[in-house]
Amino acid sequence: EAAAIEAHTFTMEWLLALSPLLLAVVLLLWRASALQSHPLLPPLPQLPPAPHTQRGEGGSGRGADRGSGAAQPQPPGVLLVTAHPDDECMFFSPTVLSLTRAGRPVHVLCLSNGNAHGHGRVREKELQAACAALGVPSERVTVIDDPQLRDGMKEVWPPDVVADHVAKAVGAASPALIVTFDSHGVSGHANHTAVYHGVLQYKQQLTATPHAEPPEFLMLESTNLVRKFAGLLDLPLSALTLPRAGGRLVVSPSSGAGMAAMLQHQSQLVWYRFAFIIMSRYSVINTLRRLQ
Repeated sequence: EAAAIEAHTFTMEWLLALSPLLLAVVLLLWRASALQSHPLLPPLPQLPPAPHTQRGEGGSGRGADRGSGAAQPQPPGVLLVTAHPDDECMFFSPTVLSLTRAGRPVHVLCLSNGNAHGHGRVREKELQAACAALGVPSERVTVIDDPQLRDGMKEVWPPDVVADHVAKAVGAASPALIVTFDSHGVSGHANHTAVYHGVLQYKQQLTATPHAEPPEFLMLESTNLVRKFAGLLDLPLSALTLPRAGGRLVVSPSSGAGMAAMLQHQSQLVWYRFAFIIMSRYSVINTLRRLQ
């Protein structure tokens, strides 16, 4: 009888010790189920199948096939605004891959060619190749070479200049969603934070003027150093801290594809960038919040 009581006490102690972990798992599962109703964009509508045209006598029917169906509508697109070539891989690859694999057209606006060390033209070509690996064709990639937006930690980018370039990109792409950095820019890089301030200024300009359907604006959440290098282990905390209003938690559908894209930036492959893409949560997780 004493042994049974001791075993029962031992079991209760273990249950009490594990209860916080069990509660965290339950909350994570509940939170994950709630996330399903908050995709990056509304689901694509199911288009009706194209009408089938039978071949007539003495003809192939090809002309009828070409003219029988209306042009299929282009799904709403997304504009990603970054500071340098390789930002799209190092920080945003989960978001870009999730969108392109869902059939969404993604446009990339890179506000400099990363010419701090004289490799600007090389980095432009590397960006094209990396975007192709992420599913973004070259015609949807725009690289800005503006003397007012020079690559460098000490370079000051005027928000109005950034906002002007964003406005032009929006006019060309008509996106339903714009994604960019938050005020810390993940790493605190001055160019990253300048992109945030410029996009925020553009958003404020839209608010001040009539606009039929303004795009949604989301910013990539910066985390502390421990979470930044926790990789996929940061997923439970990311899910639990996601804001219920307008928050999106994006898990990469393929971390290998993000790595393959980063390998296109050959001029940037130094040891600390390898360490970043292997250990960083941003290679596998993006937490997006409403831009404000």
